[in-house]
Amino acid sequence: MGLVLAGSFAFFLLLGVPVGLAIGVSGLLIVFLNGFPLEMIPQTMFSGNESFALVAVPFFVLAGDILAKGGISERIIAFAEATLGRFRGGLSI
Repeated sequence: MGLVLAGSFAFFLLLGVPVGLAIGVSGLLIVFLNGFPLEMIPQTMFSGNESFALVAVPFFVLAGDILAKGGISERIIAFAEATLGRFRGGLSI
């Protein structure tokens, strides 16, 4: 299975097919050759989104945007500079 996947990927690249399309077509070729049920494709795609770490990323970005728009980030930097700025390498920003 791995040799078929690598071989088909290399074949499509030698034909000049874009890399993303070559990966997708090679993957679909493996799915059809091995007889995997087609319901497995969206199920596998969406099961990766259930990770708690991946859910936390947009909220982390949102919190950073709220801090930047509210002006609190400048005050945090000013506080850190006032308390640690006198030390060499104290403010590593």
